[in-house]
Amino acid sequence: MTGQTAQATPDETHLARVQDALRAGDSARAHSEIDAWLDSHPDHPEALYFRGVIQRSSGELQTALTTLQQVLSIDPTHSRALQECGHVWRRLGNAQSALNDYQRATRLNPSLLASWAAQAELLAQLGHRDAALQASEHVRWLKSLPQPLLVVMDLVARGKLGKAEALCKRFMQANPRHVEGMRLLADIAVRLGALDEADVLLSAAIQLAPDNPRVAVDRVQLLRKQQRFEDALAAAVALVEREPNDPRHQSLAAIEAMQVGDYDKALARFERVLEQLPQDPITLTSRGHALKTCGRTDEAIDSYREAIAAQQAYGEAWYSLANLKTYRFDDADLAQMQQLVAA
Repeated sequence: MTGQTAQATPDETHLARVQDALRAGDSARAHSEIDAWLDSHPDHPEALYFRGVIQRSSGELQTALTTLQQVLSIDPTHSRALQECGHVWRRLGNAQSALNDYQRATRLNPSLLASWAAQAELLAQLGHRDAALQASEHVRWLKSLPQPLLVVMDLVARGKLGKAEALCKRFMQANPRHVEGMRLLADIAVRLGALDEADVLLSAAIQLAPDNPRVAVDRVQLLRKQQRFEDALAAAVALVEREPNDPRHQSLAAIEAMQVGDYDKALARFERVLEQLPQDPITLTSRGHALKTCGRTDEAIDSYREAIAAQQAYGEAWYSLANLKTYRFDDADLAQMQQLVAA
């Protein structure tokens, strides 16, 4: 360390000015700062994102949607742009499109509290009671976290692992027994390939909170990455036995059963999940994978098609059909995929 203060980049300077204007409620100045930013960087996703936010706040909903789609064409993983799309669709009265974008946003960035809260409300409105309860539970959990850990989650989701690790370690120095901090630090270690370090952290977290299901799930996933498949399955089954009505644990146990080649057990568990979440595209696609591996290709196709019917934009189901190598898309399929690409 030289003791010198790092100079802000031009993008950071523009961003700070836009945020200052928005915090002051001065949308005209924010617009001006964004225009200046885009003059030098015409396709900058953050500048376009903030333009979309202002347009949505000003009631320019269709214009905002166009701007946000431009962001996503540049950066399809921009979770906050997806969240903004959800806000726009909701104001336009399109609950299903709003829900789809909120769900995509939280898959990319689980720290987005507004997206989780909106999902809980929309799922309840659409009659998906169990899924609404899960989303509400996630909202309560996020609200229980210290602000530094929410920032760490956001940084991890955006791929800024160095900053996330440094901030999380500072937090843990002041809170050495904080279980959620241990979980986040272990997650960062896994992403950086330090599986042994993650193992130490999760083992300590389990000792501190043996009944914490989130720690247990992280442990199962780490065991899988370490290729300790039998241990992972045993840990997942223990989770199911502890909370048999939680579809997430059933799904995890099904995936671990697939890892050890017990496809009949995996399929039985996927069916239990679908009893509670009958249109869940992830589960339908996972069931398709199990059916395909068992040689039940026609049933696998049906499961992938059910996933697409439940959520047309769920790309993995489309890819899984193509990956069969023997499946032929018809003209309607091709038109639908082209429409999705265009969107």
